[in-house]
Amino acid sequence: MLRKSTLIVLLGLFLTGMAFGKLQLVKLKDGREIRGEVSEQEGKYLVKTEFGPTLEFSKDQVASIQEIVDPKDEYKQRLAKIDASNADELYALAEWAAKADLLEEAKEALEAALKARPDFTRAQLKLRQVNAALAEKKGGGEEPKMPAGNGEVASTGGTIKPEWLVDEEDMIRIRRWELREDDRVVIVFANRVVERFIKKMAGRDAFREPGADKAFLAASPTTKVRYMLEWAQDDPGIRDDILVKTDPRFMIEFRSRIWPMIQQSCATSECHGGAKPKSGLKLFSIPGSNVRADYTNYILLDGYAKGSLRLIDRDHPEDSLLLQFGLPKEQAKRNHPGSIHFMYRSREDPKYTLMLEWIKNLHKAPHPEYGLKYQPPFGMKLNFRSAVDLPPREEPTTAPATGPAAKENLPI
Repeated sequence: MLRKSTLIVLLGLFLTGMAFGKLQLVKLKDGREIRGEVSEQEGKYLVKTEFGPTLEFSKDQVASIQEIVDPKDEYKQRLAKIDASNADELYALAEWAAKADLLEEAKEALEAALKARPDFTRAQLKLRQVNAALAEKKGGGEEPKMPAGNGEVASTGGTIKPEWLVDEEDMIRIRRWELREDDRVVIVFANRVVERFIKKMAGRDAFREPGADKAFLAASPTTKVRYMLEWAQDDPGIRDDILVKTDPRFMIEFRSRIWPMIQQSCATSECHGGAKPKSGLKLFSIPGSNVRADYTNYILLDGYAKGSLRLIDRDHPEDSLLLQFGLPKEQAKRNHPGSIHFMYRSREDPKYTLMLEWIKNLHKAPHPEYGLKYQPPFGMKLNFRSAVDLPPREEPTTAPATGPAAKENLPI
């Protein structure tokens, strides 16, 4: 979450690109960057932004003014300068294109990188991520309709009742708090919540500055959400009218890359995908795509804790049991007490790196107050407390190179 002390500066940084006139980037000497249509008048620069407000700067405030090239044109210019055999530069171009939301172009560059170097692991993983994001953008990740009748869904552990899965309202609550600045999502500000928030904030924090309301209106939707949650997290009148309607990146990655690893290891019918919970945890392994099941599995994994040990440890990501239990026994700090299909060959395994980075990119501790209405079935419990509220951390017990895991490890 953004620190309040930085928000006054940030409000000036997030004025977005235009769809009119000649787009230029004004760099100020205080570090701010403003995008807009620039004109000069009586020794001053006027910058017309997308949403209407025109900002005024003296020439002494301006360090430089640069023309902004359309991202697709810039992609073509960059691609033309890269040798077709240079896989590293093609990969770097793909990363830039993905950040600019040029997913088709990112896919093109990654496919070119893999043509130049077929065993390029990072490019393979990135291509999967880009393809998943494209599918999500095109609606390929929509949940299939529930079957007729009682609405139960088939899974590897028997049928699943609809009330065992989180609903749309809880999915919105989760998305709201896990939103990141660079997410490309559909956000609905219901009941004129932005205008009500500006009125509520009059004379406070960044809104003490002249023109702050206009700058806030011009900020990106994700910037608005993060700032509004910082100040109104305990105000349901504001908070609950922020509706994030599509998946942020954390869930796109979970559904396309993280869950498939867990499904093949922890969520089999012999383990936590069986008909009943095992050691207090049951996961829902449903064939095909099911959005509600994916969010439910995420919540169950995120909320599972025994003492200070967690499957997803936001305070100490490398100690997350999703990482430790997935390693060969001789390499892990903690061993799974039973037989398990190891997800990673070592800490250098790209899958291990993928899981670690995904955990690191979740909302940092303390855990956000999702405010879920969901009640897990089978007596399962959700524990979202930060580590500072949990019992003292237990020292890890590493199993010997051969032989069974130590009995004092978490029985999961």
